[in-house]
Amino acid sequence: MQRPLLIALVLTLGTLIVIGTASFAQIPDTYTNLKVLPKDIKKAQLMQRMKEFSRALGVRCHFCHVGEEGKPLSTYDFASDENHHKDIARLMITMTQKINGEILKDFKDGQFTQVSCQTCHRGKKEPEE
Repeated sequence: MQRPLLIALVLTLGTLIVIGTASFAQIPDTYTNLKVLPKDIKKAQLMQRMKEFSRALGVRCHFCHVGEEGKPLSTYDFASDENHHKDIARLMITMTQKINGEILKDFKDGQFTQVSCQTCHRGKKEPEE
């Protein structure tokens, strides 16, 4: 009984790895038009940040980037500033960096130490009041 479960788990994990690797391969290795994120950010770090934004707002790549949902990521124009959500995202990133770096810097260990997109958005495009 345990063997079929193990086989199913291995197959599922293998599928997820292949899908993740395919998505990772579609992202360019060099970046242009980075205005808030570090210009020397590594691909894995950038992907992690984008996944965090995606989860925190409950959105996908096309919410901020020029591209069509369901199309390969290689067809997206990640450098474009055409999508106004990208400007909003930059402002929000700058805001959280300022809050974390300046306002919350004096909090002691164990107290509220940092904010993120998730703090306000909680999986929604628009934070609730």
